Amino acid sequence: MTQTPNEQVKPLRTRATRQAILAPDLTRYLDRRQLDLAVTDQVQALQVRVRRGLEVFEKRRAKALDAAKFTMVNHTTVIILCAVVAAFAATAQLWISTSAALIAGSGFAIALIRAAFDRFQLRRLENRFRVKDIDSAQTVDEILAIADEVLNTAATLGAVPEETAPKDPAQ
Repeated sequence: MTQTPNEQVKPLRTRATRQAILAPDLTRYLDRRQLDLAVTDQVQALQVRVRRGLEVFEKRRAKALDAAKFTMVNHTTVIILCAVVAAFAATAQLWISTSAALIAGSGFAIALIRAAFDRFQLRRLENRFRVKDIDSAQTVDEILAIADEVLNTAATLGAVPEETAPKDPAQ
């Protein structure tokens, strides 16, 4: 469960993946402010709730991974079309059209790289949180630590709306 420095999570870069991972109901399952410890003082009840939050996060992560892949395929197609248009325009000596196609292709190449970084980051998170970690937790504090880590990761990615995201205690 501990996070090594090379596993640092960064916000997602593309709009499609940010929209796909957005899960406002995560705070209901994982935020300490939403957990009534008087009601859920039983370890098993808290485990069920955190497990449900982890399932929601994993479903949204998988959906965002698909969105990143779809974005990459679309951008690659547009880049190829721009290259073809640029090649035909260059042979016809239509330099403005050639330049426009190359500029458009460059813009889509940058967006493609952003989508690839999103996909890489989402794949890296695939096995970070496991249900067996929640099941092996013995105390309420251990379960809440897991919930905090999942919620903070989700908030960093953009899965939790800013108004419901957990506040950084350092601020």
